[in-house]
Amino acid sequence: MSLQARALLVLALAVLWNGILAAVLPRFLRHLGMLRRNYRGDTIVTAGGLLLVVGAVPVLLVAARWRVADPDLAAALAWALGLFGTLGFVDDRWGSAAAKGLRGHLRAFFRERRITSGLIKAVGGLAAATWISLGIVGCHPWKLPLLALIIALAANAANLLDLRPGRAGAVCLVGQMLALGSFMTVGERGSSVAVACVLVSSALLQAHDARGWLMLGDTGSNALGAAAAVSLTMAFPFVWFHITLLLVLVGLHVVAERWSLSQIIAGNAVLRWLDSLTGVR
Repeated sequence: MSLQARALLVLALAVLWNGILAAVLPRFLRHLGMLRRNYRGDTIVTAGGLLLVVGAVPVLLVAARWRVADPDLAAALAWALGLFGTLGFVDDRWGSAAAKGLRGHLRAFFRERRITSGLIKAVGGLAAATWISLGIVGCHPWKLPLLALIIALAANAANLLDLRPGRAGAVCLVGQMLALGSFMTVGERGSSVAVACVLVSSALLQAHDARGWLMLGDTGSNALGAAAAVSLTMAFPFVWFHITLLLVLVGLHVVAERWSLSQIIAGNAVLRWLDSLTGVR
């Protein structure tokens, strides 16, 4: 079987596998009691991002095994989805909303000597990002911490955006499509297949999230952000791009700590219109 035929077969399997999961996993999550009220007060399934993790990771492994996807990118994406998805699911399942934001978790630790699930996720996320970055750039003295910070902050940035249906997923989808376009432009077929495997799962998850059928939860938002960061940084391996991306992520976190992102979007006509395109409001 030719390389092109194997690639098409992998993508067809991805569509089939994700379609099956979309029919089964929400019921499983409901059975576990993974329910939460959304911003409109409706009780719906949360941790829906499990669709992305379980839907994309096996496909990435098969694609790498069949040598149709770049093994380095496939491994980095699988680790990003698996590690950040797991950390997010733990927070969705057993976490508490008593402390919010990075300052809230740090305040709980230093003032109350209390370790929150959010703090565990933050420390675990930085460790996971470092592990993933080691596989991409090795022990480079400045590339390693730069990439690790980008991945960790991107995972949390998606979580900050996930306050309305489809918002975080749409931003991460755009990032993945930019990466796919870059890889296709330079003829990186293996990398294109790896990103396409994630896009299949992300697009299906976005369709459900944007309609308000389920919530991404930290499971989905963290995994989406980390995977988008991995794809973008490998698609655009330029120092200026990485530094710019880091500054944007830091700026977003600073703004989110001081003001409500949803209020900022609601108060700007252009942002409000763009946001309305991402999901039901």
